[in-house]
Amino acid sequence: MVKKLKWGMFCCFAIVTTGCWDRVEIESRGFVTGAVIDMEEASASGSQGNDGSNQARTRNFIATYQFVIPGQLQGNGGEDGKGGPGKAFINLTSKGTTITQIDRIMSERFSRPPYMEHAKMIIFSDRLAQSAAMPEALDFYLRNMEIRRATRVLVAKGNAREVMEVNEKAEHLPVDYIESTSRNYLKNARMLKPTVIGELHNWYLTARSFVLPLLTVENREAKLNGAAVFQGKTRKMLGYLNGDETVALNLLTNRFKESVLEQVMDGVTVVLELKYAKTSIQADATDIGHIVFNVKIDAAGNIAESSDTLDFIHSQAVPEIELKAAAELEKKVMQLVSKMQHDFKTDVIGLGDYLNEEHYAVWQKIKNNWDSGEHRFADCRVEVHAKIKITDTRAINKVNSSTN
Repeated sequence: MVKKLKWGMFCCFAIVTTGCWDRVEIESRGFVTGAVIDMEEASASGSQGNDGSNQARTRNFIATYQFVIPGQLQGNGGEDGKGGPGKAFINLTSKGTTITQIDRIMSERFSRPPYMEHAKMIIFSDRLAQSAAMPEALDFYLRNMEIRRATRVLVAKGNAREVMEVNEKAEHLPVDYIESTSRNYLKNARMLKPTVIGELHNWYLTARSFVLPLLTVENREAKLNGAAVFQGKTRKMLGYLNGDETVALNLLTNRFKESVLEQVMDGVTVVLELKYAKTSIQADATDIGHIVFNVKIDAAGNIAESSDTLDFIHSQAVPEIELKAAAELEKKVMQLVSKMQHDFKTDVIGLGDYLNEEHYAVWQKIKNNWDSGEHRFADCRVEVHAKIKITDTRAINKVNSSTN
């Protein structure tokens, strides 16, 4: 009986005192909202370098983490409305030969060790993206159990560290400002839909060429416009797409949301707001050496603005605008296709995906030489046909009124 009583007391004591052995109090975590990764060339003493000196060229990663200061996130009546005169964040920059090393160095320099579970984005500099070191830097975040697969990935043009110092304007944190701005792709087809790290990991595994959203910082103001193009097998950035080219890319990949086209009719500038677009692709693959793609784009929109009053109701202005806008759309898409085929020789517009789905036997024969090796992608012929329908003129040149 005594023995049973002892065991009962032991079990009760164990239940009452049991806790998580690896628990870390929330006040002890250094919450990282975003990371910017850059690189620099560094000289290391050792073997003889290419210049004949006794120094070999190596590289260092430079990482900037944005840590949240929770006490400053709640407004305390300060002038800036962000918790008083202090900022709600602190940026910490360290360098090292590996990202793991940098992560440990951060712990030496900040009272709270980096905690990445709430990181919203990872931003790579274009200098790093153009090198062979980006996959190595990304590897740390793919293996890190704290990083969520929905963490966004971008490329920054120029000095990437300036991203963390942008004017946050309506947001508490620069990272929040950039993250909120990235959602505006729904209103502007000059932007890409945000890419998450899980999606990028899949592209790496399948050696598929891809694009990432492009971020530019000027005068402490961030601008999301355009795209960075990557070759799937080398995993290196090849170059950029501007805003108009990104619109064409979104059209070809059926990720188009909204955009505008400006047309001049009889000296009057007319702005057409495209609200819908659907693209379909057909291919003639009977001759494997001369594959022909037929791209059909059906779009619809409304008249958003006119520099002068035109009669959109009774005149032939609307059909003429539709034809001119369709021709302009075809031109923009063909310019993108030409750039991808002849400048980059890389397929990010999805023609290879179409062959894989609709002409599987053909694709199996050429997939290893599609946008690498023999570059069969560059030899294809692409024909584009666009049709635009104006569904609403929003005419304001006639007013119905009645007098008593």
